[in-house]
Amino acid sequence: MRYDFLMAAMLVAFATFLIVGAAYLLSRRERLLGLKLLSIFALLNVLFSISYAGYLLADVESRMIGYVRMMYAALPFLMPVWYLISIQQRYDRKRLAAGKTIALFIFPSLCMIAAFLYPRVVTGDLPWYRTLFYIGHDVATLPGENWDGFIGICFEKGIFYYALAGYSLIIAVLSCINFFVTSRKRAGLARRRSLFLFSLALVALPLLIPTVMKSDTVLVDFSAFFTDAIAFSTFLALFKYEMFDLIPLAYYELFRKSEYPIVILDEAKAVVTLNAAAERAFGRRKGGDLDRFDLNALHGGDPAARELAAGRDAELVVAIEGKKRYFRAAVTLLGRSKKRPTGSFVVYQDVTSHKDEMRRMEQMAAYDDLTKIYNRRYFFRKATEAFDQAVAARENVRVMMFDLDDFKEVNDIYGHQAGDTILAQLAKVVSGLLGEGDIFARYGGEEFVIFRKNVPEAEARALEQRICDAISTHAFTYQRRMIRVTGSFGVAGSRDAVNKPLERYIKEADDAMYVSKTAGKNAVSYAPDLK
Repeated sequence: MRYDFLMAAMLVAFATFLIVGAAYLLSRRERLLGLKLLSIFALLNVLFSISYAGYLLADVESRMIGYVRMMYAALPFLMPVWYLISIQQRYDRKRLAAGKTIALFIFPSLCMIAAFLYPRVVTGDLPWYRTLFYIGHDVATLPGENWDGFIGICFEKGIFYYALAGYSLIIAVLSCINFFVTSRKRAGLARRRSLFLFSLALVALPLLIPTVMKSDTVLVDFSAFFTDAIAFSTFLALFKYEMFDLIPLAYYELFRKSEYPIVILDEAKAVVTLNAAAERAFGRRKGGDLDRFDLNALHGGDPAARELAAGRDAELVVAIEGKKRYFRAAVTLLGRSKKRPTGSFVVYQDVTSHKDEMRRMEQMAAYDDLTKIYNRRYFFRKATEAFDQAVAARENVRVMMFDLDDFKEVNDIYGHQAGDTILAQLAKVVSGLLGEGDIFARYGGEEFVIFRKNVPEAEARALEQRICDAISTHAFTYQRRMIRVTGSFGVAGSRDAVNKPLERYIKEADDAMYVSKTAGKNAVSYAPDLK
């Protein structure tokens, strides 16, 4: 095999790895300066390697010079970027000073321009500005059957070539100093990483020294391999612990010690493992292949398991130590493609406290705090819903309002605490007489309202009288003292289908209630439609 072909293949392989590495760095969410610099360093090496591989494979003089030009679109900037990496490591910079960074790249840019000024085809004497980087060149070959067919170029170095070599050498020395100082300041993992980068910087020095001492370039230059190796090693130095040791270990500890239950699934939706919190919540132990199970088995057939298996978030209820716990489960797909994930994991957040708080707030918004029955606002919401259902079904409705007679005297004689106790006891008495679909609420003060629908007339009248009698005959107690109260009732509604708005029925019931008040109290009066 020809050595030039082998070298070109190796350079392309290195370049491919560096492209993947740079893409990985640029795709990471963290926009850190060190990642940006390393990705730039990798891309410069890619351009250098691809250009030199093209030079090795080219067999036309003008093409070889063209590839050399491409090399110098990257080569002058490698050491400045390397120096910036050392600065970032030494000072933990989050950003670079724009002025100093631009100044660092001015001379390498001039050298790149000088290299591009050297013509691809040389005819006759060259003007001075075209010989700043190279003075001239010769085409040559190498002996040996493994180099048979290879054609290379030896360039005579110009003043800018030497200046660039010296500039790069100085920067390499400064980079060594930065990495060495960094290693002295750091400890543990950071110290080992800095020492490794310091050793890489030392390797660069022997590569630069010969370029200053010789007047001609070599026919075959191995520096591309060394710069690729440095870039590759830098990847390992900066990401060995993050990619293979530190971050995976941290992720595992987060998974293991998380207070949230976490379940990891494979592509087939089988449970691969679950953390300790999930074991406590769901009562299943992780094990080997014989103990693998799916979400349906884990959650005892809960419909939420199917939603989670389909990759959709869901809520589920789990009985833990005899008590219901509510969980909100979020699914995250794993893999490069969401269309074909390699697995997923489910994180369960215990929202029981949130649910309890929401229920408490709903209770406060819907129920009267004293009597524990609906308040006036929620009564209108529930009664409106039931009223609309009755309208749609052409059912009858009844609204009964009642007010406790002379209740101000109870408060004046026994105190407001006694009055509150009586109201709470009354709500329990009346609630015990009502059906499941009846809507009972405190309308305000000592006034109450009941909404019913689809009830026979005779049955409704019997219940209304029974409620009136139950209040008047009940022995309300406060601090072992018996207190008797009565109520005045008003009833409105329809005998058949609804023919008035709900508010009108409430007004008619209220008017009928005041008829009871004026007629002697402790009675049930009816609106004209029900007489």
